[in-house]
Amino acid sequence: MDFGREVLEFLQENSQFKIAVAYSEDKIESISIPEKMLIFRINSMAAPLDSNQKLQSISHAQDLGYKHIHLSEDEWLKKRIILQSRILSLLGQTKTVFARKGKIRKINQPELHIFLEENHLQIPTNAKHKYGLFIEDTLYAVMSFSKPRPIHRNGKEVLSYELIRHCNKLGYTVTGGMSKLLKHFIREIQPEDIMSYVDRDWSDGSVYEKMGFKLLETTPPMEFWINPNSGERHYPHRLNNAESQDKLLSQGFKKVFNSGNLKYIMTF
Repeated sequence: MDFGREVLEFLQENSQFKIAVAYSEDKIESISIPEKMLIFRINSMAAPLDSNQKLQSISHAQDLGYKHIHLSEDEWLKKRIILQSRILSLLGQTKTVFARKGKIRKINQPELHIFLEENHLQIPTNAKHKYGLFIEDTLYAVMSFSKPRPIHRNGKEVLSYELIRHCNKLGYTVTGGMSKLLKHFIREIQPEDIMSYVDRDWSDGSVYEKMGFKLLETTPPMEFWINPNSGERHYPHRLNNAESQDKLLSQGFKKVFNSGNLKYIMTF
């Protein structure tokens, strides 16, 4: 079964909402759920979207007032359970816990790494400041920050921290969790400046804007090459001294793009 049909079957099995499907020839191009104002664009390994196609797809959805999600087959193959959990969250099909019932505690790097590996689409990263939201000793959400870096903004130097990762436990929506973790960090560290990158494949940044972040810039789509054996994404310059595209293609690598990022900042 091809990727688009797998996604469609998953939605049909897990959603009570009406589903609309758009085809390109005999392949599923996108899947919409009008009642939730959602569009899932299918990005298959056989015919990956180029950078312009990805951005045009986002723009078209925004014109319709829809939330747009790019679903990539390589991520589906490697982290299917995480993708499915995020889709179910968008559909309101996950369990809900409330952050007000929990407590924030510092966690160590191994705890952060394990939680991110099990619950986040992107690779785990090291962080200077690491926090977990616990409810009755169960870890439901994490947030991590970099060490401060001196940055020149508006003619003066400030110490800027990066919000690196945030995610919830699979199968759960943590109402108020992101805001509670962020406020805890601000009270404890008293930063001058916080910045964060938002993945445009999954988000329009509205959650960040509701918390007080301001959009600083939109970065362009980035190119990756997918290893046919491991399924891992690689930056092109890190592949055997930047081998030629023809050679990579002959070895079975696939060139894909993300949709770029939204760079947000919060100043104090």
